[in-house]
Amino acid sequence: MRASDSRVVARRLPLLAFVLATLLGVGCSSAPEVTVEITSTAETNGGRPFYAVIRAVEQAIYITDSYEGIAGMIFANPRDPSILRAEVVYPGVPSEWTVEQPEGLSVGVYFMFTDPGDGWKIIRSAPLPTTIEVELGVNDVSSAE
Repeated sequence: MRASDSRVVARRLPLLAFVLATLLGVGCSSAPEVTVEITSTAETNGGRPFYAVIRAVEQAIYITDSYEGIAGMIFANPRDPSILRAEVVYPGVPSEWTVEQPEGLSVGVYFMFTDPGDGWKIIRSAPLPTTIEVELGVNDVSSAE
C-alpha cells in the first residue's frame, strides 16, 4: 500500500465507523418509553401474587373498562393488542416495567386484585411522563404520580 492510499483510508475511517454504527443501530433513535414503578406491602392482595396490566387506551374507553373485561383481555388467545405488558406483582416486592409510549393514546395501569377496591386502575394521558409511580394499598391504588 502506498503512503497516499493509507492517507485516503485514514480520512475515510470516521465515515466508515459512522455507517457501521448506523447499520448496527447505534445512534438510532428509538421510540419514547414510559417506566411503571410499582410498590406494595406484604399485605397487598392478602399477600397473594396478582397481575398488573399496562394498556394503551383512549380515555373514553378507560372509563368504561370493567374488571372482567380486562381479565378477559389478559388471557385471550391471541392477547388483545392494546395490552402493552401484563406481569405478576408479588406483594412487598417492588416492580418496574418499561413499555413503548403509545402514539396518541393514554396509558392505563390495571391491577387484578383478588378482591378489588374501587381504585383498581389508573390512567395517565399525553403528554406521558417518563415514569409512572404507583403505590398499592391492600386492594387498591393508594397513590400514583
